[in-house]
Amino acid sequence: MKQEMTIFSLEEFNEFATPEVVEQMGGVGRTNDFAILLDIDTSEAYRDGRTDYPAVISWTKTAIVTQYYGEVAIVSDPESIWKTKMDSCHKSTGIRPILKVDNISNLPLKEVNSSSPLSEVEYGEYPQAVADDNISKVLEQELLAGTLRKTGKSYTIDATCGTWNSSKNSFQPKELEEYEFNGKKYVRLRARDASFEQCRLSNGKVVGENDEIWIEVKPIVWLVKDNETLVCKTCLTTGVRMCEKLKYKGNYDESEVAMFLNTYLIKEIVPSKTHEMSEEEILECQTKLEQSKNQKNPYELTFEKVSEEQILKDAIEAGVPVFLHGPSSEGKSARVKAVDPDLTIVYLRNASPESLNGKSVFDSATNEMIDVKPSWLVKLEKKCKEEPDKIHVVFFDEISNALPSIQGIAFNI
Repeated sequence: MKQEMTIFSLEEFNEFATPEVVEQMGGVGRTNDFAILLDIDTSEAYRDGRTDYPAVISWTKTAIVTQYYGEVAIVSDPESIWKTKMDSCHKSTGIRPILKVDNISNLPLKEVNSSSPLSEVEYGEYPQAVADDNISKVLEQELLAGTLRKTGKSYTIDATCGTWNSSKNSFQPKELEEYEFNGKKYVRLRARDASFEQCRLSNGKVVGENDEIWIEVKPIVWLVKDNETLVCKTCLTTGVRMCEKLKYKGNYDESEVAMFLNTYLIKEIVPSKTHEMSEEEILECQTKLEQSKNQKNPYELTFEKVSEEQILKDAIEAGVPVFLHGPSSEGKSARVKAVDPDLTIVYLRNASPESLNGKSVFDSATNEMIDVKPSWLVKLEKKCKEEPDKIHVVFFDEISNALPSIQGIAFNI
């Protein structure tokens, strides 16, 4: 059966997106947690009264569209789109895929809603929703223990997505492995490494740089346009540019978006086979989840009267070093940034003794050894000198993932 993935042209989008259909979609710019973590652009849009997902900008073949306060808006028209800041190299633009087939009746569709203006069906699957805290904790433990089952499937994203100046780079494929636990599937994604803003996911969690987030793979919901066309209900993913800056001339079929859709996405939405779990395995998974829920704070501390941020702030002002311990994606970095948004972060995973302690070099002019301070200390001292009345924080990240020798140096500092 012949299949092709594409996106709307602006004219096709305007014809399709009637007020009734836009309402059914939940808005033009609806997206998911996976796309948010891939750095989808929400800066130009508004929540439009919603509390779950923000509105985003998304590609058409001839313009970028979004939704402002309930009204569909064209961010850039065909004449000016490639001359604006949101041009053809803008990787944070959302992608709403359209699946074209000979006849949709040949697909294994599951109808989920037939009462709206357009029928809604489920077909295929893709990473979409952040896993709840309890599941994420168990998944992280299982992964570290080497007992988390892989399905053998992976999802392809751009390796540079979310990094500084990523738009200058063509699509560089990076695979995210799919894992299975208790009959459901998940991928693990590091939050956008070079983002200067925290992002909030659908469960209210604020994610900081380098947090590891578990995303559940869920069925994709499509709107049935006709017997040959399915339109994804949301902006499913992001991280792919059209082409180099100002090089797009409407030749969509030669674009990186077209390549991504038909080389990777159209294949990767096909569900993987799940392992048939025995009764013992089911019981074991349920036991692990219950144990995770029942884990108690050994110190029985509560924050009914004092917030975590206030405790951190008070300790730092008193000159007391603070050690934050917890699973990935718990927002440790975000809590510290609430105290000092301009904090100095020292990443310990790949640190060397010289990058932490500095080094000694020989000065041939004086025949003496000179101590050179590490770069993080130089930057910190500069901040302290320029703003002496402000709190300046040094945050040593991923200390538990560092070599023992590096951990020792960090504790001594």
